Amino acid sequence: MTQEFYRVTLRNEILAPEQSVVGDIIITLIQRAQEEGLIKNMAPAKEIHRTLCYISNGVSLFWSMSNGDFDVMEESRNRFKILLMLDS
Repeated sequence: MTQEFYRVTLRNEILAPEQSVVGDIIITLIQRAQEEGLIKNMAPAKEIHRTLCYISNGVSLFWSMSNGDFDVMEESRNRFKILLMLDS
């Protein structure tokens, strides 16, 4: 299913995630988390969001190419923690 999603997305040139209402909400949430010190990475929230999307796509694609050989959620979570500079 993931492989088909990528085929459809690439074929139809789906809009980037940051060009959506949900993307705007996520950017606002990132900004609030930065202000509260929950996210230590102080890069612009829009850039963090874009990077989260790229990481998510990369992990998902790698998971798909490896026939689901690892826990995609756990791997994504670990990559996000590194980017966001989270303590736990």
